[in-house]
Amino acid sequence: MSTLPADSKQTQNTVGGLTSDIKKLSSRIDNMLTESDEIAKRRNSVVVKGLMESEEVEDVTVATEALNAIEIQDAPIKVTWIGEKRNDGRSRSIRLVFDSEETKKKVLGKVKNMSKVQSEG
Repeated sequence: MSTLPADSKQTQNTVGGLTSDIKKLSSRIDNMLTESDEIAKRRNSVVVKGLMESEEVEDVTVATEALNAIEIQDAPIKVTWIGEKRNDGRSRSIRLVFDSEETKKKVLGKVKNMSKVQSEG
């Protein structure tokens, strides 16, 4: 009978270790799922630098005009300026979210022309 308490303690330690391992694996799985969700969200997004923000013009209009300048007719479904508003005259980056990855690829294919349009305009 003297081995029963020792066996019981060893079993408790084993179960405790397994519980800890299960919690760690669960946390890793949650992180992987969150990362997968983030990748899916970014799949249709493009970040553009150099567009000037304006109090008078809506964000969607700024984005649409820039896209029209590079002959993209598809409007973004969401437009967000990134970071805090600046008072030093420098522009913030802007995130454009499109309804499909195909549209994103069209934009990226023509983006090399955007700098020419910005310098001409």
